[in-house]
Amino acid sequence: MKRKKTDGLNGCYALVAGKVDRSENPSIAMIRETYEEAGITIHPEDLKLVSILHRAHTDYLGKTEDIIELVFTTENWEGAITNREPDLCSELAFFPVNDLPPETTDTVRRALHCYNEKIPYVEI
Repeated sequence: MKRKKTDGLNGCYALVAGKVDRSENPSIAMIRETYEEAGITIHPEDLKLVSILHRAHTDYLGKTEDIIELVFTTENWEGAITNREPDLCSELAFFPVNDLPPETTDTVRRALHCYNEKIPYVEI
């Protein structure tokens, strides 16, 4: 998804993602975010955790926090992929993993590298 009007990543391609709500399991959060952002339904048994990325993030105010990203994949879903957040996303697109657009975020590049190389955990 190409982000717009979000954070410092405006104009960059990122994966469908979001924060885990209080008392929510990460897999359920992924299912919820995928429906909210891309309009598709994924069943818990179809999600596969492929990598965990631990990184430090500094926001625009200079505050640093630790971020743990769980990267899931699936081969099964229901519905048509549609942009359900046009105010935050200018387009949804698929690209060959070895030919990503220059605007792809570093985190997405790292996540895809970990997925392709079967690296289960990385500290950035």
